Amino acid sequence: MHYGPAKVAMVPFDCFAHPELAVAFSKLGCDLVVLSEDKIENDNRLLCGIKTVENIAVALCASNGGLVAMVPGGHERWEERSIEGPGVCSYEIDIVRTREKRFQDRLDFELLLKNPTQHGRK
Repeated sequence: MHYGPAKVAMVPFDCFAHPELAVAFSKLGCDLVVLSEDKIENDNRLLCGIKTVENIAVALCASNGGLVAMVPGGHERWEERSIEGPGVCSYEIDIVRTREKRFQDRLDFELLLKNPTQHGRK
């Protein structure tokens, strides 16, 4: 759905665990994925952060807290804000960063994987 200038998706957490879903949302131009889960655990936190490499921000809300993970800048770790227990977890999402998409299907794998000896080099 469009929410102001941002494109937002809402899905149950267990669906987001599938690797293709984050890539699909990114290719559709999604800026933020909002997830719901019963309880935030370390594995949930890690998965949310890892999915930000697809250039989508991820927000997770649960009965024991919430977190927002933002796409990494360069080769750095993703940014994360979290809260334990009831309350408000907020983060101003930079949609300029979430709109910069790079996909592996744009790579020329045939060229990258060529044997250097095929080009007269040893």
